[in-house]
Amino acid sequence: MLKVLVTGFEPFGTYIENSSWATAQQVVAQGVIGVEFFLKIMPVSFQRVVAELRTAVDEVKPDLILMLGQAALSNKIRLERIAINLMDSKKGDNDGWVPDEEPIYPDESAALFTNVPIKELRAAIEEQGI
Repeated sequence: MLKVLVTGFEPFGTYIENSSWATAQQVVAQGVIGVEFFLKIMPVSFQRVVAELRTAVDEVKPDLILMLGQAALSNKIRLERIAINLMDSKKGDNDGWVPDEEPIYPDESAALFTNVPIKELRAAIEEQGI
């Protein structure tokens, strides 16, 4: 059975709910034959989120991680193929920290690319009417 860790974020700023967490819960509730889902809410904290994610990965040992985020001004699903090794925020996180273009891992690559077939995934999402 495929083990999938699904993450979303806690509310932040003036939002009483984070759409990423609501979506993560819906994904897990939907279920998929042959997939065992594990759900984890993440803190909106640049400093605490790494440890939380590492703990979840160590506990679950997933085959795949689906990390969801909220894009406040977007009304559709956006797939990201590149993760940038940079912390930057205008408003700050729930701890009040406002990083200014600080690397997450200073000695690592500037970016990581997904190994998920993005175009096929987008087509499947659109096919479902999502």
